[in-house]
Amino acid sequence: MEVKERIIDLRQYFLYLWEHIVIVILVAGLSACSLFCLKYVKEKKRVEGAKAEKAAFLEAEALKGEAVSKSDYTLDDLIDQNIKAGKDPENVANVFNVQPMGTYVVIKTLYVEYDFSDYEKLGSDDAATVIGKVQGDIINIFQSDTAEQTIIDSVMTEEDITIDRFKKLQLVGFAGLNLLRFRVIDVDEDRAVAIADELISEFMQSYKMLKTVKSVKIADDSDSVRVVTGKDIEERKEDVKIYDNGDVFIIPATTEEGEATVLKLRVQIPDVIKYGIIGGIAGLVLIMVIYLLIFIFKDAIRTSLDLNFAGLEQLGYVSGKNPEEAYKRIAYNISRMDKGSIVTVIPVDRYSEENGLSDKLSEELKAFGKKVKVLSGEQAYIDVTKNGDVKTGESDIVLIAPRNIKDYFDATLLAEKSDATIMNVTFGKTRMKNLLFAVNEVKKVDAKIEGAVICR
Repeated sequence: MEVKERIIDLRQYFLYLWEHIVIVILVAGLSACSLFCLKYVKEKKRVEGAKAEKAAFLEAEALKGEAVSKSDYTLDDLIDQNIKAGKDPENVANVFNVQPMGTYVVIKTLYVEYDFSDYEKLGSDDAATVIGKVQGDIINIFQSDTAEQTIIDSVMTEEDITIDRFKKLQLVGFAGLNLLRFRVIDVDEDRAVAIADELISEFMQSYKMLKTVKSVKIADDSDSVRVVTGKDIEERKEDVKIYDNGDVFIIPATTEEGEATVLKLRVQIPDVIKYGIIGGIAGLVLIMVIYLLIFIFKDAIRTSLDLNFAGLEQLGYVSGKNPEEAYKRIAYNISRMDKGSIVTVIPVDRYSEENGLSDKLSEELKAFGKKVKVLSGEQAYIDVTKNGDVKTGESDIVLIAPRNIKDYFDATLLAEKSDATIMNVTFGKTRMKNLLFAVNEVKKVDAKIEGAVICR
């Protein structure tokens, strides 16, 4: 026995999907809105949490600033901190960026103009080596023990401090080729400014002993003083390397191995939209899968290929575009039968029973000048069982429209009395198993099946 295989017609599936496009759009839209709203609510909660974490951090930083003030943080404490940080080469550059609350930093910049004529005459070293040597000599002159002791004697009169410890309050270095930048840190603002001024004064007198230095100018003639206090939270942010632009707040890592904490303070709309799109796609895929399963398991008749699977020829396809022409074509084929022919149009199921195919064919046959006798529904069955046969009389064609064969036996008996049988199926509603049942029932009584008509 030959086993036939049903093939899924994807074109028909997408047409089936198009028939339910409103539901498809609604499901995809609801899915998109659901994920959009869910992500938005989660973003709102996250933002509230981020703002609370930011507030808690800033409050803690403010309390730190209030706990360490000018009165309870001594010069010795400051020097000891810088000595401790200076032992780690990686921390040297950050000594003055992590100063405690209540301290002051004075920043000064000098512009140095060089004279390399002596080195050019010797011509022994490359430029980088020459510049490194000259800048090293300048820094040594700037922080010479003689200059430092002079400043201690004139400014640090109330402090008992050695030259080495005094130098720990200073950070001197070149920023590029010509800019000599130094910082002074102290717990006393006036004294910090005085130390910076004295350092410049001493250097202006002593740099002339260096033949490689042509001139020195003060790049900024105003005092640049950075104050760190617990009351000024914006200064504290800068001091502990906090980044805050209103949208993003970054809390620095507490250890070298740790990572900074990034707090996003606004709802991330692109993320919300992305979730909405994902939700829409997920909803679309879900509804398409559901309709594919319905399409497969419903297994409805849609094309001539479906009729061929049942072993039937398609006699006509009645669609909404031009149904009259389809009725005419089917009626014309029937009209060519011998006079007195009996044709039974069998509705496969209740959907086909309601599509009015027999009535339309009767009208078209009369238009072709044929005398048509119509036996419909249960009355056709009664006539046959009462008379034992179908009386054609003067009719050219007897058209029988019984009740559907799925639910009633009428059609089988009437098909046996007919010269030709036509299967009436409804597009997208008549199921393949019902059509196969109808074909088998008619074949049991050896009735002739001309083919089938698909009505849409």
